[in-house]
Amino acid sequence: PLDLSTLQGPHLLVREIQGQKLRGLTYWVQNDTQEPLVLSEPELAKGLPKLIALLISKKTLNPGEGTDVYVVARAN
Repeated sequence: PLDLSTLQGPHLLVREIQGQKLRGLTYWVQNDTQEPLVLSEPELAKGLPKLIALLISKKTLNPGEGTDVYVVARAN
């Protein structure tokens, strides 16, 4: 599974919106391998303990492709 808590590629935090109770985060995930990469909500959710919702724009990434991953989580 990808660790979305990091700010290093191939998955970058590109936007964060924070309110009193919730945070909205947008990550850009890039497939830098030579093989197709299949993204899974349950696998990504494992690294996000305060997760409320998760949306992956495109679940199968061919080599060189990227997609946005949207996360709603509880604020600290």
